Amino acid sequence: MSSFEKGCGYRFVLKESSYLRKSWSFIVALLLLYTGTVFPYKLAFIEFYIGASEEFEQSTEKAWMPVELTVDILFWIDLFLIFLFSYKDENLQVEVCDLKAIGCRL
Repeated sequence: MSSFEKGCGYRFVLKESSYLRKSWSFIVALLLLYTGTVFPYKLAFIEFYIGASEEFEQSTEKAWMPVELTVDILFWIDLFLIFLFSYKDENLQVEVCDLKAIGCRL
């Protein structure tokens, strides 16, 4: 990319080279890994465990509650952060940093 398209709110945009953006992408990758592996396991073998005692169900529910809440909150944060991520315009070969253009693209 040779230049940046600057526009409305470009100071708040997380560019592709930003350390914060790369870190957040790693966190989202971990969340997706959890959603694709641990969540189905938990659903199949813990929540639908037929014949489990009520104590077992309550103890596992309490143990997983903070994890589930954390995952939900991080996905909600990601939903809003995505509007601050720049993108590369394929036609012009520039990184678009205009908040209005980013919002319209999504």
